[in-house]
Amino acid sequence: MKRLSLILILSTSILPGPAGAGGAAATYEELSSLANSGAAVVAASFDGAVLAGTGRRGCCFSQAFRWSSQDGVRWLSRQHEAEDSSARAISRDGQIILVETRISTAMQVLRWLPDGERVAVTPVSQSHRGLAMNADGTVVGGAEYLYHSPDSEQPYLWSEAEGYRILPAPGGADGTRPTHFDPDPAVVHGIFFVDGPEPGNPARPMRIRWRNDEIDPASLAPMPDDTLQIGQIAMEQSLQVAGIDRYEPMSIVWMDLQGGILLGSEPFSNQALIWTRSNGVCRLEDWLRALPVELPEETRWEGSLVSPDGRVLVGVGHRKEGEEQVPWRVSSEVPLADIVLSAPGCAASAS
Repeated sequence: MKRLSLILILSTSILPGPAGAGGAAATYEELSSLANSGAAVVAASFDGAVLAGTGRRGCCFSQAFRWSSQDGVRWLSRQHEAEDSSARAISRDGQIILVETRISTAMQVLRWLPDGERVAVTPVSQSHRGLAMNADGTVVGGAEYLYHSPDSEQPYLWSEAEGYRILPAPGGADGTRPTHFDPDPAVVHGIFFVDGPEPGNPARPMRIRWRNDEIDPASLAPMPDDTLQIGQIAMEQSLQVAGIDRYEPMSIVWMDLQGGILLGSEPFSNQALIWTRSNGVCRLEDWLRALPVELPEETRWEGSLVSPDGRVLVGVGHRKEGEEQVPWRVSSEVPLADIVLSAPGCAASAS
């Protein structure tokens, strides 16, 4: 079902622009230190100053990294030459990164601290996943596959105060997992699945909420069929319900509808798209070129992630027919969703 999209990369070569739309300055950066390395940014600190992701050093094994303009790239030190590691989430201040490690079939979830220390969240097993972390990095949510299948997901929480513990799951659920933390520290949101109405029907996703580690019965409800989900194709009805004025399908890459911004692509051409509350749906390249920044030519643009404060957009540029991949980011003094642009590929400006 819902999967986090993997997002791209890092280093530094800055092209400042003049005052942006509405008087806001914008900056374009080529983030080249991990270019062409298969690296992917999966999370950003609140202000986008610190990025967490997964890349490759050498031919065979993935490795989690953290990046900042101040410290550059730092890789999670391997404890075994055959260890794979991948970043999953980052704290609001960028200090703590949630990481999964694997050596053959042995998996473990851990927190990676600024001094390089690893703090174990789960025991070593064949099936633990880390799925979410709260803002200050002190509580982690995830799932264990009891029978090595998503149908047997068992949700768990780990906290500095209470350690590892299993969360209750609804009776008859075919897999239950936490998805994100509420601003209320006592509340965790999640999803579970139930069998379809007829044999052979796909499992139906349901919403769940835990309060103080107990199921809130009022939260158990079917997820509407028109709910937008990252990693899936949204049809016209789902987009319209979400307030996005588009009449053709759209693959969802990343979204913050409350923040007024969504990244996507056309399902068949893979043309990158961006929706903002100020401009509607735009071709990403047209939207970027309407900003007051200097951009390189002969680049196919792909958007990946926006920082939680809404001011930093991270993506990757493909050049030389895809042989060269150059990560980038655009930073603005104001939320990107509030910038009004006149771009030919934007629904709002075309009307």
